[in-house]
Amino acid sequence: MKNVVCVDDCVIDLKLNSKVVTRSKKAKVVESFMDPREALKWFKVHPDAKIDLVFLDLNMPHMGGFEFLEAFSQLSFSRQPLICLLTSSNNPSEVSRAREFGAEFVTKPLSKSYLESILAKVRD
Repeated sequence: MKNVVCVDDCVIDLKLNSKVVTRSKKAKVVESFMDPREALKWFKVHPDAKIDLVFLDLNMPHMGGFEFLEAFSQLSFSRQPLICLLTSSNNPSEVSRAREFGAEFVTKPLSKSYLESILAKVRD
């Protein structure tokens, strides 16, 4: 079972993502954050957490997805999780920028098929 962290400022999206993940029976949501700054604090305190996948909203107040990725890339982990940007945007420059960070780019809403394709990319 894969461990997932969700970061999204919309409570509805957080609940939807959690439901898709839970129903897959292949992963579970370990933590959910509405504020990406809180997520970064959590990762700093838990560098040894066995997180396989982070679903990250791109457009959030206080700190956007790319700002989060900049800060996240400075952290050290015993196991580097795969980052998946979930967004309503399909802007090619944002897709390209996400890939520069090694992140996946998925258009909202998260679906079972998207989840399965992303989980297939997560290392055991």
